[in-house]
Amino acid sequence: MKIKIGVVCSFTMQEEMVKEIGQEFSDTIEILTVVGVFESAISPGKLLHQKGVEVIVAWGVTASVLEENLSIPVVEVRVPEMDILQAVKQAHKISNQIGLVTPRPVNKLPLMEELYGVKIKQILFKNKNDVLRGIAEAVTAGCEVIVGRSHITLDTTNQFDTKSLLIGFNPMAMREAFQEAIRLARLRQRERQEYKRLETIFNSMTEGFAVIDNQAKIIQCNHSMKKLLGFEVKKKEGQHIDHILPSNRTAEILNSGVRVDNDFITIGNITFIISYIPVLLSEEIIGVVLILRKTSEIQKIDSKIRRRMLTNEFIAKYTIDNIVGSSPKINSIKEQIKRFAITDSTILISGETGTGKELVAQSIHNLSPRKKNPFVAVNCSALTENLLESQLFGYEEGAFTGAKRGGRTGLFELSHTGTIFLDEVGSMSIGLQAKLLRVLEERQVMRLGGEQLIPIDVRIIAATNKNLASEVKKGKFRDDLFYRLDILPLRTIPLRDMKNDIPTLIKSFTALYSKKHSKSFTEIPKKYYKILIHHTWPGNVRQLRHTIERFILLFDMPGCDDSLFFDFLNDKFDVLDSSNPAEIDMPESILNHDKTSSIHWTIKEREYEHIVKMLEKTSFNISQAALLLKISRSTLYRKLKNFNLA
Repeated sequence: MKIKIGVVCSFTMQEEMVKEIGQEFSDTIEILTVVGVFESAISPGKLLHQKGVEVIVAWGVTASVLEENLSIPVVEVRVPEMDILQAVKQAHKISNQIGLVTPRPVNKLPLMEELYGVKIKQILFKNKNDVLRGIAEAVTAGCEVIVGRSHITLDTTNQFDTKSLLIGFNPMAMREAFQEAIRLARLRQRERQEYKRLETIFNSMTEGFAVIDNQAKIIQCNHSMKKLLGFEVKKKEGQHIDHILPSNRTAEILNSGVRVDNDFITIGNITFIISYIPVLLSEEIIGVVLILRKTSEIQKIDSKIRRRMLTNEFIAKYTIDNIVGSSPKINSIKEQIKRFAITDSTILISGETGTGKELVAQSIHNLSPRKKNPFVAVNCSALTENLLESQLFGYEEGAFTGAKRGGRTGLFELSHTGTIFLDEVGSMSIGLQAKLLRVLEERQVMRLGGEQLIPIDVRIIAATNKNLASEVKKGKFRDDLFYRLDILPLRTIPLRDMKNDIPTLIKSFTALYSKKHSKSFTEIPKKYYKILIHHTWPGNVRQLRHTIERFILLFDMPGCDDSLFFDFLNDKFDVLDSSNPAEIDMPESILNHDKTSSIHWTIKEREYEHIVKMLEKTSFNISQAALLLKISRSTLYRKLKNFNLA
């Protein structure tokens, strides 16, 4: 696109000469011309500005007048002194008394007078009246010819019946003016482009920005400031900053020149974080830049950053659909989970080991409004007191010997906007209980070695396999903490109390571990169901799950039969529930092995296995095996005979 250049000519004939020179720059510029001198050039100059010219070119005082009254650059066409010298030479042919109309003093005037033997009277002017008055005085003083550069000179000398001569049009001076105009136009375009880029950046900021001058008046605000404070930006520019931000510290910053970051200011019911940045020019404070942010937006950003830092271990994997069973007790727990999930109150889950307390906690989280945010679980019994404290609250660099460089973010901070699950909270020391109580009350944490309180928005779910009310009576658990945790109590069910759900659990675990271990096993033999149903299951659902997994892993091993099943069923677990022994159908192969009871059979089977292991260990050396078994050789022989091994 061509650059538009405006030219304000002194007379009509000059327009034609300007356009002729402009043809030399036709690939670069488009020339628009008007006629006007002095104040009469202002209106035509404004018209050129409206038409989009980047720079205006004019002569002498007209250029000065336009520069004062227009907001675009003005280039003056400089008249070389050589042109004045030639004009004086021509005027000398008419008279040696010459008047020279010029906007500024000519340095070589004495030289011209000596060179041509003339007397030159300078007529300096800043406006039309100066020209009229100056020519009148020159004529009165005896000047017989007047030299000037515009039609005003011609018109005025005609009134006095005096001869006049115009300084000639200099094409070279016009070319130089055009070149300067092109340079300024390009510079102006670059500045405008840079300003547009900065303005776009300025207005795209989510923070509110306000530029304040040294009188505490608003120079400029960005769009975010308008959104944050709810006003029309342009209407506030030029006003004092106190009009939009009462109780601000701008005056203090203008006096001190000291930057202030992350201060707080409340406007209405909204709290903002505000920063004051002094603007310095050659060590002089010329203004202040204000940056305004909503505290709620900072919290959202902080939450996103924390989530980006999280790993998969801080995701709740289980939902209420993973809770298997349809008995009334299971359905009651599911109903409590749904009710508790929609609240934000603290929950205390109690129950025996292996009853799915974390499964319940994750289900609550995944049904809550916090489900897209972190779920952070920590086992309070698995860590020492000092380590647990540093894990929960984090620490600053150098807080203790061995502290990680740069410090560490605590689990409470990482769970911000989400849920923290404190498993086995009953094992927490009294000292840590006091700190946990403080977090519950104030929703703030302080890192070890730190001095700053960090606000957190977190839902707390605690779990215990202890009777905390009893622990309170013993003095092992704080009563105030217990009451703060026990707002929404939920108790899980031991497996022995939900026997009707055991078949469903067996099928679920069978399908899960068959797929996990790429086994073709599809179903636990029905003959084992009553045995599994009536087992005491001290380890509850976790114990049942591991039993099924073990069976699936070993069922296709050589020699796997009913004895193997009863071996690993009773190897680590309690005996069968004796409340209903008649309902248990023992496989025939096991019953034939020992008619007394399953307990006796298990003892013999374990003894058999132990003897075989010792024999294998000693390469079937009877003496060494008996020594390891702590029995005599004859006793070992008798046992081998009973087991049909001798």
